[in-house]
Amino acid sequence: MPACTTNPHALAGVIARLNAPDYDQWAAQIRATGGCRQPIHLRGKVEHYDRATGQLLHRYTTRKRT
Repeated sequence: MPACTTNPHALAGVIARLNAPDYDQWAAQIRATGGCRQPIHLRGKVEHYDRATGQLLHRYTTRKRT
């Protein structure tokens, strides 16, 4: 079995992340992406209109509402 080595720089990064004030938000994002290290961030919107009336039926956007 290979010896376990610890990279001091990586360990310091882990400790800093765990103590960061935005840790809960960061952890939620990691869970939402399934733990992916480099998720693809898509942006845009989708709008569905009734062809006969032109009425907007549904709208979805990736824009955050604050």
